[in-house]
Amino acid sequence: MIGYVRFLWVCIFVASFLLAQSPQGSTDASESARSYAEELASVARGERIYARACEACHGANGDGNGPAAAALNPRPRDFTQGMYKFRSTPGGTLPTRADLFRSVSEGIPRTFMPAWKNLLSEQDIRDVVAYIESFSEQFQKWGAGTPISIPEPPEATEERVFEGEQVYKIMECWSCHGANGKGNGPSASDLTDDWGYPIKPFDFTTGKYKSGSTAVDIYRTINTGLNGTPMPAYREDFLFPKEAFEDLANLQEVYSSAEIEELQEYAGSVPTEEEIEAMTDEQREALAEQRRWSLVYYLQSLSRKGGLFYTLFIENTDETK
Repeated sequence: MIGYVRFLWVCIFVASFLLAQSPQGSTDASESARSYAEELASVARGERIYARACEACHGANGDGNGPAAAALNPRPRDFTQGMYKFRSTPGGTLPTRADLFRSVSEGIPRTFMPAWKNLLSEQDIRDVVAYIESFSEQFQKWGAGTPISIPEPPEATEERVFEGEQVYKIMECWSCHGANGKGNGPSASDLTDDWGYPIKPFDFTTGKYKSGSTAVDIYRTINTGLNGTPMPAYREDFLFPKEAFEDLANLQEVYSSAEIEELQEYAGSVPTEEEIEAMTDEQREALAEQRRWSLVYYLQSLSRKGGLFYTLFIENTDETK
């Protein structure tokens, strides 16, 4: 059971969480007391589930140092720092409970984190999420971020895939992920996460993304980034002007002259910095949104299907060294 000091902390956490969730100016004391009791009971149930299902990897204190952690690659998440990769919220912010529910329920492909929806009930997962939040005071201090807006995906076309490839080049995604998206870019071997562990860029050719492989999932990941890793949130970086194409010498390191010529051809349709500044906010957002989805569809196009050898020995290989 929860120790005395930790029990007090959990009570404070639950009270803070409920205060943040309550409508401003609410004076219904009985309803607040009922919510407090329900939340505290959920955390208590979550503790028991966590001890049975999660503690071996994530540790009794939620610090990612459970008995099995040293043998795992990548390492289990350290919940105490409140730093989560997979979120619907902006870079640097905390995930929502729905985000945590999704990660626990769906698991993390190509890691040792299973899809617990096959082993636990929906209420069990909600309870363990409530308990996981209690490991970090960040949730009490700041609360979850506000999810980014994700519009309905447009149709995937050859034109969008072509544009997405050029966006990939000009935004230098290749420097980490490689020209062909295999995770072997020039910077790939030098990357570490915020805990100092080596980390490999994602190999897009596998087609199995850790936070979901649909167009919406990939859009969410690109635009929110992965906290604790070198992968930033790119949401505000899609309004590059034609001037960004003036010096393409760095692309020669990984791209052929024909591929660079394709980029130069695309540059002819790109507005200048002056033209972008003259646009309305709605026009600029429409341009950025077009490029965001184009990049999503290009990344999806890199996925390849493999045979038995690929499935057994490549597809399921861990992402870190």
